[in-house]
Amino acid sequence: MVKELHATTLGRILRDQGFSFQRTKTWKESPDPAFAAKKCVCALYRAAPPNARVICFDEFGPIEVRPYHGRAWRLVRHPARLRATYRRLHGTRQYLAAYDVADNRLLMRCYRRKRCREVLLFLTHIRSRYPLATRLYLVLDNFSPHTRHEVRDWAADHNVELVFTPTYASWLNRIEAIFSGVRYFALANSDYPDHEHSRRAILAYVAWRNRHRHTELVKRLEKHKMSFATRH
Repeated sequence: MVKELHATTLGRILRDQGFSFQRTKTWKESPDPAFAAKKCVCALYRAAPPNARVICFDEFGPIEVRPYHGRAWRLVRHPARLRATYRRLHGTRQYLAAYDVADNRLLMRCYRRKRCREVLLFLTHIRSRYPLATRLYLVLDNFSPHTRHEVRDWAADHNVELVFTPTYASWLNRIEAIFSGVRYFALANSDYPDHEHSRRAILAYVAWRNRHRHTELVKRLEKHKMSFATRH
């Protein structure tokens, strides 16, 4: 019988069994009365109807001109440092993004705002990338510009079906997992001088990610969040 076990030994045993010491995370239940019906988006991910595409859509931002902390390999006790005092004189930018589930391809565009007007501009661009005969299932949340009658009318006229995720269930939108790579590679540990530099960095990552979308590096980064939406 072991009378005493050192904390280091216990930690090693737990790690060998697949455990790690993690921060507690919160979970918010969805109060949406139509949760079960809206959760059908998972079936679209698994098997889209014939001659159809599933497109996940969301906004990324607001992005400011300021330092974004991250991680970097540095000498022990010599961390990379970012300025702590700064003035926000450049305003913000919004990125509208779409993720083609079948092609595993990301598309992002930069706008000053994310009103209904910008949403329609971006959706029109998405629609132009596919034949009109191809039905698009557009997965999106309940943000007010998405639910405007202008967007609904446009969708009805352009062979697009709006698939709204339940309230407080953004994890059902697969693009949320893709955004983790944008934050990690384009923003983390950065201090861009203006929005143009951050825009170039974000779009450069999107281009790199699409070229390497089938590699283990990209899959490993996005898999844990992507699988969460598939399981629930």
